[in-house]
Amino acid sequence: MGASHSLSKLLPLALFGGLFFTTGCSLTLDLDQCSDASECGANQICTSEGLCADPGTAPNNQLTGGPCQRLEGDTDSENAFVMGVVLELSGSGAGFGTPMLESILLATDNINGFGGIAGRRLGLVVCDTQGNNATARQAAEHLVNNVGVSTIIGFNSSQTISISQDITVPNDVLLMSPSATAQTISGLADNDLVFRTAPSDEIQAEAFARLLSHTLETTLPEAEITAPKLAIMTRRNDSYANGLSETIIPLLPTEITSGGEDRFTVNNYTNSGVGEPVDYTGDVAVVASQSSPPDVIAILGSAEAWELIDYFELALTNQPLYVGVDAMKNAQLAGQADPELEGRIWGTGPRNIGDAGYLPYLTFRTQFQSKIEDDPDKYQFVANAFDAVYALAFAAAAEGFTGPELARGLRRLNQGPEITPRAVEAQQAINSLLAGDTITYLGASGPLNFDENGDPQPTPISLWCFQDASVPEEGEILSESREFTPLTCSDS
Repeated sequence: MGASHSLSKLLPLALFGGLFFTTGCSLTLDLDQCSDASECGANQICTSEGLCADPGTAPNNQLTGGPCQRLEGDTDSENAFVMGVVLELSGSGAGFGTPMLESILLATDNINGFGGIAGRRLGLVVCDTQGNNATARQAAEHLVNNVGVSTIIGFNSSQTISISQDITVPNDVLLMSPSATAQTISGLADNDLVFRTAPSDEIQAEAFARLLSHTLETTLPEAEITAPKLAIMTRRNDSYANGLSETIIPLLPTEITSGGEDRFTVNNYTNSGVGEPVDYTGDVAVVASQSSPPDVIAILGSAEAWELIDYFELALTNQPLYVGVDAMKNAQLAGQADPELEGRIWGTGPRNIGDAGYLPYLTFRTQFQSKIEDDPDKYQFVANAFDAVYALAFAAAAEGFTGPELARGLRRLNQGPEITPRAVEAQQAINSLLAGDTITYLGASGPLNFDENGDPQPTPISLWCFQDASVPEEGEILSESREFTPLTCSDS
């Protein structure tokens, strides 16, 4: 492909380490020694090396390290605004994290194209978690302690919860997640330093429960499957999956949940916490050994759900319907899945709102297709990742570059003239914010009216389907006003 950041170029980072970093990378700064930020200049931080510096300028010349081995944007300028990016870019979740990185790079290029914020261009230190929570923590520690960033984009729900409490919030670093949707994030004690461009799972859980209920009460009985049985598989020791399960189950029909093992079971499955192969034989055997096989298997997890389905297909002969959630929407894995499963894997997720004729998303979609030569409609949270960069750039223009200043700046994006991601409007917005004005940012993923918890406004939920070796959206099943529209997937 001719794009400068094609998906094929975002393979495991080990393949690229020598290519990007043979020349090294350094910043030469005139720095004062300090013991805390009070001894530094206005809006400066005191780094772990005991040096005063502007936030995000890596005063100790350690931009790369550990799982953070890739630099993007402008990291060479002395006054570059350096941000961290932590995503799963290799392993089974690469098809989820890599498109988000593409969107982050696209937004970074756009903002640097008109000079950045007050002359400070954006630089990115990109870290690959490889699907490993411990590696994500190492990345956060490197970015905070060695690079001195004031903000990090990335992390899934479980990582957001633990890393914010242990690393970013105590160091006044703002964490912005494009994909963390767990409901518990809204209630974190975070000093207003945890934000997300992805909506809370509260509305997705309702949509998922109503989809299951309609399928069990109407769709399957109409197909002459009487008294259909449901099995819920929840990824073990995972706050995202557990939060969904706790919300979904009480919303299901009582005639099913109170029907005993013949109608309803809830099971956990292995969560290794690393990007290594897992044997799900034992987890699947628990379900397969029950008196009757499930007609619907709901999987509350992430990319590993595709492999779990393969195990079920070997163990069961009744060809059940599989229903997953947004973190399972992985076009890369769908392209590797058995075509015989098409029409039998359904899922829910926040809607990609291009189908609604929403101009900011259509603008983003055109840019993505032009540069990446791929369609963002088949990926989850790519528009949210794009918006994370824009929102932070606008916030820096509004209030400053430290974590607390960025948090205050994000509160200035929901009043004033409406701004879309078009380059000319974004540049005007930055100039207006630098002059003390406010804007309303109509992001590619939707208007970013952050509430008191750092959450954006709720997003309608769509049904996605495994079809044509991908995961296209079938249409909206739950509106912002909570109106449910029953839809189904087919194999054609």
